[in-house]
Amino acid sequence: HYLWPGLLKYLRQMLITDSPIEEGMDWSYQAKSKNDPFSSTTKKTRNKALANLVIVRGKELDTIDPRSLSDSDLYCDWVPESMRCAVWCSNNQFNKYEKSCTIVSNNGSCL
Repeated sequence: HYLWPGLLKYLRQMLITDSPIEEGMDWSYQAKSKNDPFSSTTKKTRNKALANLVIVRGKELDTIDPRSLSDSDLYCDWVPESMRCAVWCSNNQFNKYEKSCTIVSNNGSCL
């Protein structure tokens, strides 16, 4: 039984680490914090997105909190906050999975 917070956490980490699959994903790498210029993320460069589209399908959609995917560190500074992350929800299951989520991004990574 999967929960939405866990699924969205995986999506965010896949986006940050440019990992197309969960296997081999680097959990030590985090989005660069504006408050910590010497964070470990300065060792690795990452493309920032103009926008992301998150598509979630399945049960318990009222428990979804996509704020972690709206983090300003994931986007170009000049993109308005309201245009950074869109979330599409559907109660219809995908391929008989109780819950599924996908992210479509234009950050230059192949996910």
